[in-house]
Amino acid sequence: MKLKNLLRITLLFAFFVFASGNALAADWYVNSTNGHDVTFDGTSAVTPFATIEKALSVAADGDVIHVAGGTYTEATVAMDLDVTFEVYEFQGTSTALLNNGFTVTADADVTFTGGVFEL
Repeated sequence: MKLKNLLRITLLFAFFVFASGNALAADWYVNSTNGHDVTFDGTSAVTPFATIEKALSVAADGDVIHVAGGTYTEATVAMDLDVTFEVYEFQGTSTALLNNGFTVTADADVTFTGGVFEL
């Protein structure tokens, strides 16, 4: 009887830990035209960061980085986070062009959704 109760409590605890991990994921916004890495906090399309590098510096595993369509001419972007990149339309384009490259480490799990990423 005690073993069953312990098992139920353990499973319930595991469920809440798993569910809360997904609930803590954050959304970050980047816009190379209207963004600012110092003034803005990157938490909305109204206050986006200017660079993907800045978004990655504050992001954590499981977060979503929303990238406005446009051209990004920052230094080579390197990352080792498990994040999702989603392109959103800005000024008629839903293509994000990274001129200087993009490097993902072997242990990262990166997903690209939405528009088009050109590397």
